[in-house]
Amino acid sequence: MTKPWQTSAWKELRAAVIKDHCEICSLGKSDGKVLVLHHPAELEEARLVRTVTPAGILADLWWNLGPNDSPELSKEIEHVRNRYRAEVPRPTSANRMVCERGHTHVRLRKDGTWRCYQCQKDIEPPTEVNYVAPNERLRYEKLAYQRFKTDYWGFGVETADRMNQVLREQNEKASAFYLTLEGTVTLCKGCHQATHKGMIRCPQCSGRWMNPSYKQCFDCLPDEKKEEIRELQLFEAEMDARDRALMDALERGEFGDSEFQEDGN
Repeated sequence: MTKPWQTSAWKELRAAVIKDHCEICSLGKSDGKVLVLHHPAELEEARLVRTVTPAGILADLWWNLGPNDSPELSKEIEHVRNRYRAEVPRPTSANRMVCERGHTHVRLRKDGTWRCYQCQKDIEPPTEVNYVAPNERLRYEKLAYQRFKTDYWGFGVETADRMNQVLREQNEKASAFYLTLEGTVTLCKGCHQATHKGMIRCPQCSGRWMNPSYKQCFDCLPDEKKEEIRELQLFEAEMDARDRALMDALERGEFGDSEFQEDGN
């Protein structure tokens, strides 16, 4: 399917609205910058153009029964889904006494006190719970996961026509909005890439891009902190180089078994 930014109509609209400078760094073509049109991430319709996938639609149909504006379709999909959602028999359980750490090897002594033979100590009176043996629980989880995979992809095969229909509808809606160029801003390629990565400008210098989890960029850090970071980076680089050299030597067989034995053996 042709993306909207690959069409001649979009290219003509782009040429009419794009500015001659980046709206973040104020640099333009005269500074050697390549300018692009950017749809902000908060525009849901524009994001759908890139993110709508058959796998995402299948997950929506499986968990949410598809669009809420089509109750007849939801009933049809639910009927198909229920055929595949065959419940795996749950593991047998029984009421057991357990200590506060969940151990079941507890015994009541003749003197009326309790002892846990896994904790190896006397305990407070235990509580009674509905207990499932670990091996039974693991067996159930494996069977349930295998059944889910079979049911999920079987459901996907049977509803493939509906998935393709939803994919076309959402792509058409998103592409129509994309071609309106609503909410677009002009950015240079550097600012455009940083924006897509979720980075922000440093609040102190407004110069460098940075991860939003930091309070300031590297240039705004105190000199002592910069030196600590450089030393740590140098140490990590040396350790990585040493590890790579050791692995290369092991692969070449430069170390014999005798070199790893202690002296005298």
